Amino acid sequence: MYAAAVDLPKIEVLLADGSLQERNVGNIASGFRPEVDYFVPIARHLCANESAVVAVHMSRRHPAREVALECSTF
Repeated sequence: MYAAAVDLPKIEVLLADGSLQERNVGNIASGFRPEVDYFVPIARHLCANESAVVAVHMSRRHPAREVALECSTF
């Protein structure tokens, strides 16, 4: 068995009114594995379940990654 530290993404959503809000990834999913890319599934989930969300921005430090996805792409 092995243990790996997973750097969870910071999530910001852009709402239809132009405001930005943060979302806690722990409220969306748990049991993160280091080899799985969660960025698109999390963005898709937020877009599908929060009608005011128009875009999702996620970033993490290790490994470094930053993604901005518009809900209209789903």
